[in-house]
Amino acid sequence: MEKVTHSIIKRIAFIGNYLPRQCGIATFTTDLCEALADEYKGTACIALPVNDTEEGYEYPARVRFELAEKDIESYRRAADFLNINNVDMVSLQHEYGIFGGKAGSYILTLLRELRMPVVTTLHTVLRDPNPDQRRVLEEIVSLSDRVVVMSERGAEFLQSIYHVPAEKIDLVPHGIPDVPFVDPSFHKDLFGVEGKSVLLSFGLLSANKGIENVIAALPAILAKYPNVVYMVVGATHPHVIQNEGETYRLSLQWLAHEKGVEGNVIFYNRFVSLEELIQFISAADIYITPYLDEAQITSGTLAYTLGAGKAVISTPYWYAEEMLAEERGALVPFRDPQALAAQVIDLLGNESKRHAMRKRAYLFGRDMIWPQVARRYMKTFERARAEHRHFAAAEFAVKPLDKRVGELPPLKLDHLRHLTDHTGILQHAIFTIPNYREGYTTDDNARALMVSVLLEELGNKDAVDLATRYLAFTWYAFNSDTRRFRNFMDYQRNWLEDSGSEDSHGRALWALGTLLGRSNTPTLHNMAARIFQQSLLPILETTSPRAWAFALIGIYEYLQRFAGDRRVSQVQEELAGRLLSLYKDNRVDGWNWFENKLTYCNAALSHAMLLCGQSIPNPEMTEVALESLSWLGELQYDDTEGQHFVPIGSNGFYSRGGERARFDQQPVEAQAMVSACLEANRITGDKRWYGEARRAFEWFLGRNDLHLPLYDPTTGGCRDGLHPDRPNENQGAESTLAFLQSLLELRLAENVNPPNESTYHERSSLGSISTLQSQPHSDSRELALSGK
Repeated sequence: MEKVTHSIIKRIAFIGNYLPRQCGIATFTTDLCEALADEYKGTACIALPVNDTEEGYEYPARVRFELAEKDIESYRRAADFLNINNVDMVSLQHEYGIFGGKAGSYILTLLRELRMPVVTTLHTVLRDPNPDQRRVLEEIVSLSDRVVVMSERGAEFLQSIYHVPAEKIDLVPHGIPDVPFVDPSFHKDLFGVEGKSVLLSFGLLSANKGIENVIAALPAILAKYPNVVYMVVGATHPHVIQNEGETYRLSLQWLAHEKGVEGNVIFYNRFVSLEELIQFISAADIYITPYLDEAQITSGTLAYTLGAGKAVISTPYWYAEEMLAEERGALVPFRDPQALAAQVIDLLGNESKRHAMRKRAYLFGRDMIWPQVARRYMKTFERARAEHRHFAAAEFAVKPLDKRVGELPPLKLDHLRHLTDHTGILQHAIFTIPNYREGYTTDDNARALMVSVLLEELGNKDAVDLATRYLAFTWYAFNSDTRRFRNFMDYQRNWLEDSGSEDSHGRALWALGTLLGRSNTPTLHNMAARIFQQSLLPILETTSPRAWAFALIGIYEYLQRFAGDRRVSQVQEELAGRLLSLYKDNRVDGWNWFENKLTYCNAALSHAMLLCGQSIPNPEMTEVALESLSWLGELQYDDTEGQHFVPIGSNGFYSRGGERARFDQQPVEAQAMVSACLEANRITGDKRWYGEARRAFEWFLGRNDLHLPLYDPTTGGCRDGLHPDRPNENQGAESTLAFLQSLLELRLAENVNPPNESTYHERSSLGSISTLQSQPHSDSRELALSGK
């Protein structure tokens, strides 16, 4: 059949367990996801598995976000992740036991927030649910656009017990691998059982599987056919191991010994790959599912063996009754070894009957192979999309703009608006007049985007309009061919380069991550998420420590909302490891820094390391961050009468062992110090860090070497720096945005923790910033790990 290569649905997210986790749902979800991805090359398939352990699993690249089973917040974050990542369809694999909460109710938290269609595959439909199970399933069905079951009995139960309309239910069979119809002898030599008749049971082992009944039947079978072996393939279920150990398997081994058949029972105690499983199935003459209870609405193991054309003997659970009808298999009563033995003896002694059964099963299974099942699921998805009601985006509350706090100047955005046109924010100004000749940069538009997000947090009415312009510029700056951001654009909107600086790439990621992590404006999220994801991996190809630091700060903000995003977390760990290695390589006595030279935006390196120490978490990173930030603060502190902030000058910077440049002093240095110290205050709880943030901010207001303000209260702009004798009177985008970012971050910090006079003027009583270094180190590990 011709391969289907397209669909109107371009991005599907699968929620459920996922390989290498060992369970049937993980196998099914993985197989379905891969089958659809293979059948529809133009459709992107991603997976969101649920972790039942803190350490998680080594998932493949298709896994984009991980949920923590018992953490309800991870379900909310997953909903946010799906909503902003242009997902067209969610395929939920439902089994009560894989989700947290009573009767797996945490999954409802995720489903209630989704804005795209949902199709739920029900792997269990209970005939006699308790009240919690009924409530959860009924709400899942209500929140789903369509539901899929794998048996007629399942559809019947949904209608008669849960009152689900028949037109909402699709019956799609359990998928199976496409294997040839082969003679069992072909693979028997792989397992050393050539010349023997092979009985097989496989699957994760647990007490409800009824394996003991097959072992109990073996003496009678061996009396007639002494060359029979019984292979039991599969590891003990991980949850059984956790709670009971190998008690059940040991009981089976003891029973085989007691019955005198231990030489005819072979246990393969491991989770086998699909390729190995197909070989085991192919070697079997008869497959047996001796389950103990009728209440099983589907069985992947039965589906696999039926579709491979095996002679099957089973107890009459619901799914088996349906699949083995019309002489596609044989049924025996529950817990009846004598009847089971009789049926095995009958099939082994009647080759024509056995092979006729095999052929009927194989032909029936042709509609169950994964390519066919993938097409049926896509039809269901497309129908769900067509029927889906478009829900209005949830409204988000924002905090009102706070009144003036403490000594902070009022917020004034006049100059920001003057610098901003329909393209974005212009790079430079001549005095206060925008300088068209110099055009635009991605660097400045990324800064402006961050400021817009902070304005939104404070409830400013212009925030979304401004953010829309700056985000549009950032989008246009991204070069999909190089996967890098262009930086410089002239006033005629011509790009002056194919790829901008590494630092501009990192700063763009910082801005996008901040928007995704902190903005409550859903209309901005989809575009921001797309650029963020497309531009993320290229940051690994850069060599600039500042680019890494900028990106890491953005990644931290992103992960505050999407903590389960595995790929982003991996990038965070890689970049953080690089920064940590730099510090170890360059730190010597008297030089506690990441490089052998201090240049610009220096505090951003400590800032990034501090956030990584908290987020990963890594106490060593936290300690390095506080040590380096303390050292930098001490270096940039004038302990004369002014006791003010003195940033590293840009006319030569400061190389280890060389002479430090005092000028020109740049606003971005003050902003970097404000941001880093506020984070240190938040993470350690030590208010003296807040004092250092205020000291750096007051550099803008005139507490500096020249005792002259850089902030212009008449325009809301900021002068471009301090020369040795005067301020630079031009008020460009970089300086103005540095001031605004510092002001807004301080306002947000003070909304949470209002300061008092002693908080930000106690430096003189401390005598030296070195006291800031020593105390937080002892407490920072615990504080960082606890998130305080």
